[in-house]
Amino acid sequence: MARREQFDMGFARQAGAFADQTNAIGGATIHPTSLEIPQIGEPGWMVGGHPDANGKRIPERTVSAPLSRHEAASHIVKTAIATNGDKTGYAGSWKNDAGKIALDASTRVDGRRSARREGNNRNEDAIFGLQNGTTTTLRVGRAKARAAKGA
Repeated sequence: MARREQFDMGFARQAGAFADQTNAIGGATIHPTSLEIPQIGEPGWMVGGHPDANGKRIPERTVSAPLSRHEAASHIVKTAIATNGDKTGYAGSWKNDAGKIALDASTRVDGRRSARREGNNRNEDAIFGLQNGTTTTLRVGRAKARAAKGA
């Protein structure tokens, strides 16, 4: 089999795994060029709002659930282009409160303190800890929760 065909098959397989994980457990992350899918238990924190090559936040978008393999592949390619090969940039997904699939670009950060600082600077609701599979709500997320209770 030609090298290009091997890459295409590998990409298709990983895009499928990304979609399957999103649909099964409500979220996933994948590095758009290495196609590495971090697993729970690995070190690191995921912070949404990864910037493009010009320093501008890569826009988040939502799609209907379940996430299709085609949509997953498209998201991975778009993230690879937008991050311009940045080694810390990942394509991410999660099921939001409306039951839709949110697709974004996120940054993998080593320490919790750094992830919290970066998430707060980007006005993110929360960060996700790979090592234990937990979400930590940040200032913006807490303010939204308080506002929802008061409404």
